[in-house]
Amino acid sequence: MASTKQFGRSFVVELGDLKLELKPLQPALRVSFVVERDKTEIPNNIELAIWGLAPATRSRLEQEKALSCRLSAGYGDAPSQLFTGIVTRIESSREKTNGVTMLRVSAGDGQDKYQNSKVNQTFAKGTAVHTVLKQLIAATGLAAGNVSQLSDVALASGAKELEGPYMAHGSAVFEL
Repeated sequence: MASTKQFGRSFVVELGDLKLELKPLQPALRVSFVVERDKTEIPNNIELAIWGLAPATRSRLEQEKALSCRLSAGYGDAPSQLFTGIVTRIESSREKTNGVTMLRVSAGDGQDKYQNSKVNQTFAKGTAVHTVLKQLIAATGLAAGNVSQLSDVALASGAKELEGPYMAHGSAVFEL
């Protein structure tokens, strides 16, 4: 029976090809999560706990590599997406108080790109800042998005071209 405090809540958790859903007023799994978001270059994170999964499902998820994670939550039949990313850690533990096994999932958005994308590229003096930006985005492996609309991007000095040579080396995300 749903409590009045959580009346009408719904969620969808997708871990790889596994989709877990709770619709309003349907008894099902118990889920708890904390999403950390900010505007820095550090990937946003989620800590997710799921109670009531079958042992075979928990075991399968713990063995998966490069598992994607998507969380949608809210009220009613159309919860909003709150997080999407790549699982960085997954483990099971048994709660002492009630003996129920919980699956803990940690994930980061863009975590794989953040940790693994590298760049080693040199740009000559006079290269358009827009061109450098496009090349660095390509090096991250991320989609170009609306970068084509940034043709007027300039350096702090106002110059739209590099005022000297520039070498991008190391993490493509940090260079970007």
